[in-house]
Amino acid sequence: MSRCVNCALSLVHPRPRRQIGEATDAIFGNLNSWITPATMSVEDVNCQGCYAILESASLNVSSGLRVERAYGHQQVCFVCGCSILRAKTHRVSIDSPEGNVIMSCIPTQQVHRLKSLLMLLD
Repeated sequence: MSRCVNCALSLVHPRPRRQIGEATDAIFGNLNSWITPATMSVEDVNCQGCYAILESASLNVSSGLRVERAYGHQQVCFVCGCSILRAKTHRVSIDSPEGNVIMSCIPTQQVHRLKSLLMLLD
């Protein structure tokens, strides 16, 4: 499954995406600094939202401004990559057995974004 290397959004067809290999050196360098310690390759992809933010950020960096990491999509399940903006959810304690399972599935570079754990309800 293809996912945005920045916000973790699942990029299933026909959702627009941009390959990292298409990025300028400035965009590539900025994204690399944002996702470190994770690594990326030219085959990795970004969602359109993150790519637009990276383009704008690269202009600011070339002007000498430091740009903090930003995300094209904020409400994303880090496990499956689906949007949870309108999903029915249930809070789960990080210390619970369910929380431990969820935490083991979350990519390391996304853990700092957790405000709480939610479990999707069908």
